[in-house]
Amino acid sequence: MRYIMFALLIVGNLSAQSLLQLRHDSGKLNPGTIQQDEMQVQAQLQAPDEKKSTTLAVLYSVLLPGMGELYLGNYNSGKLFTMADAALWITYFGMDYYSKYQKDNFKTFAAVNGGVKPGVYSDAYYADLGNYMGITEYNDEKSFQRQFTEMYDANQQAWQWDSQTERRDYRRIWLSSQQSKINLRFVVGALVLNRAVSAINAVRIQIARNKKAAQQTSMQIGFSPDFSPKGGMVANLALQF
Repeated sequence: MRYIMFALLIVGNLSAQSLLQLRHDSGKLNPGTIQQDEMQVQAQLQAPDEKKSTTLAVLYSVLLPGMGELYLGNYNSGKLFTMADAALWITYFGMDYYSKYQKDNFKTFAAVNGGVKPGVYSDAYYADLGNYMGITEYNDEKSFQRQFTEMYDANQQAWQWDSQTERRDYRRIWLSSQQSKINLRFVVGALVLNRAVSAINAVRIQIARNKKAAQQTSMQIGFSPDFSPKGGMVANLALQF
């Protein structure tokens, strides 16, 4: 097949050069016009198909889903990944803000209603606030279980709820903050998954492009009239592999 295409290329090129030479001999075109026509024919013969890198397509999709498809010239499917990524980021920042907002709320609630002193406390401490009415109840249980190292300092880490209702209200706010933090992990997982699927889709598109390029072979020979005062014909030969 390559030998046939090579032969056609030679024949087409010779035909184009013959026509240009004929115009020159007949005095209808000057040498400058002939040279320009020959350059146009050679440019059409030598222009290669634009090649795309699979690695770059995957990299673009990982950085921003849909960009790999845009790079490959098929953004119709890629734009769905871009919109999904934007929606996921909005969700992430919204949940992160809400989690921090609720965290401030339960800390303030504990200070006002539970008598918690200002300070830096562990996440476990704030979790225990919602499970026990006060530090005495908590320490008594840890002492009974002989877990003395887990007992809190009564002078620095004390708290005491006035009622079960206050304790439950605190725990509800604390749980809301914790649930938002857990949901953030799912959003991050969705962001990673969206990039992976976009990268796979970009590879699929590139494979289809390569397959189409390998199957598509054509040659076009055309003649167009020169409407300048000197007249003549212009021969064009284009090969596409």
